[in-house]
Amino acid sequence: MAKEVRIQLTPEQKAKIKAATGKTMGEIRVSTLGNNLAVVPGQTSLRDQETLRDQETLRDQETLRDQETLRDQETLRDQETLRDQETLRDQETLRDQETLRDQETLKDQETLKDQETMRANEE
Repeated sequence: MAKEVRIQLTPEQKAKIKAATGKTMGEIRVSTLGNNLAVVPGQTSLRDQETLRDQETLRDQETLRDQETLRDQETLRDQETLRDQETLRDQETLRDQETLRDQETLKDQETLKDQETMRANEE
């Protein structure tokens, strides 16, 4: 006949097991079957399961928040880059327009000088 003993773990023992294995355990069961001794983890208490689930949910939420923050930062960087490119294009267009106006003004002045010279020569 198998005999079984359940040993409730203290908070310190639970912490040691958690640190060593990463698993939450509330009790240990020790039983004998013939001459063999068997030690198995006891069932995790409902409270431990809920705590573990809460921790996993919290980790998932933090991960999701981190991903959303990263996406927001990337979107903001993309928007800033686009704005910078548009500003640069606008500046280049303005420079091109100013250069064209300057060239047209110069041509107009040269044409005017040529006309004045021709009139002076005609007189």
